[in-house]
Amino acid sequence: MNAITVCVDYSDLLEFSIVPSARIFDRVVVVTSVEDKKTRELCARHDNVVCYRTDAFYRNGASFNKGLALEEGFDLLGRGGWICVFDSDIIMPWNMREFFAGIRMGKLYAPYRRIVQDIRTFDPKEPWEKHFIFQDLEFAGYFQLFHADDPAIRNKRPWYGIDWKHAGGCDSFFQFHWDPKDKVRLDFSVLHLGETGINWHGRTTKFIDGSEPEKVGERRRAHVL
Repeated sequence: MNAITVCVDYSDLLEFSIVPSARIFDRVVVVTSVEDKKTRELCARHDNVVCYRTDAFYRNGASFNKGLALEEGFDLLGRGGWICVFDSDIIMPWNMREFFAGIRMGKLYAPYRRIVQDIRTFDPKEPWEKHFIFQDLEFAGYFQLFHADDPAIRNKRPWYGIDWKHAGGCDSFFQFHWDPKDKVRLDFSVLHLGETGINWHGRTTKFIDGSEPEKVGERRRAHVL
């Protein structure tokens, strides 16, 4: 079972999520920008983590084309077997694979997520139950588990929407490949570090150390528009 994530300006959060992810999955591909040195260095600490650098996020005037970058990442990862797409600000429980005994091809799987509202005070040792569960209606891209040979996607390319100028719709495009009756909630939760739905044009939220990403004002204005 392999996994893939996108990480651009998220290395401070990936540092929390990559350790359990590298232990859970056989291979993890991290798709990042050409310039993101911190993410590249973080990936290099793990033998089964591959860092893939691309300019796909910004091609054709896009602010953050996550879908196009992910599609390149899928080609590197290999489109076979079980694949988990997850966001780099998602922490998975160490025993997660124990819950996969009943999964089968033909379904799209995802757990609910608990929201860590203030990442500056986050303690990975604290009980997850203190964080509230976000009642997602969609099977959003923070976690999507599927089999690559599933008839819903087997003969379809691209899997993710590649024409979005930002990161806010390509994962919805992907989950629409499955009928609602074939989308299943897994019996555990994951932790989401920070707010949801606000970094579509690139990161705008502050880093854990309190500093802000470059172009934060431009990205916030783009999100409002």
